[in-house]
Amino acid sequence: MYPRNGGTPSTIDLCLSRGDITTSILSLAVNQDPTSDHSSITVMLSLASSTPTDSVRRNWNKANWETFSEHIHSTGIDLTNLQGKEDTLRAVTNVTTILHLAINVAVPAGTPRKPEAPRWNHSLTLAKRSVKRVDKRARRCPSSQNREDSQNNHRHWTTMVRAAKTAYRIKQLQSMNTKTIWNTIRHHNTHHRSIPPLKGETVFWAKCASLRNALFPAVNNIPHQHLWDNFLTSKLDLY
Repeated sequence: MYPRNGGTPSTIDLCLSRGDITTSILSLAVNQDPTSDHSSITVMLSLASSTPTDSVRRNWNKANWETFSEHIHSTGIDLTNLQGKEDTLRAVTNVTTILHLAINVAVPAGTPRKPEAPRWNHSLTLAKRSVKRVDKRARRCPSSQNREDSQNNHRHWTTMVRAAKTAYRIKQLQSMNTKTIWNTIRHHNTHHRSIPPLKGETVFWAKCASLRNALFPAVNNIPHQHLWDNFLTSKLDLY
């Protein structure tokens, strides 16, 4: 029943399960006060978490197909005398195993991609492709319109990256607790880190003086070589 439906009973949405997943259901509840005209169902499941493994990327352009074919023929697999479901399933498993072994022998592994930043999303991927495409067009045809499009795409890309960083930052802070939030803030605010000691100086004003003297040494403090007598330093010494 939905309370705001004039008190008229209505059929709630159904949640169906089948197989082993049914035994993993911990609780099932109906939310009677949602923001829509349907009562939502909340299901809590007990599922084992697994860490995804990094799949090997293959460089198919450098594949040695002769070696691949030789490895397939060397197994001598026979698929002509299959009788029944069990033989077919066993043959499929054997063929799959042979294919994977042949790929490992004939196709070299490619260079793994750099891990994406946690803030990365599909919209950034599309925007990055658009920036590369516009830049390529501007290099091939360096017209004023193409250069303007390239600049606009770069500005849009910068805005999207900053927005993604901000959204990830907010999401990260919302998942923190009182014990870990300060470490997260301190790690993010890199401009608040203290300056390390400079030439043994630990006080701020002394560090500034040491840095200033290193970058802009005082001319009067630099020892000068003594000039001999009657040495002309300018044309005015002739008169």
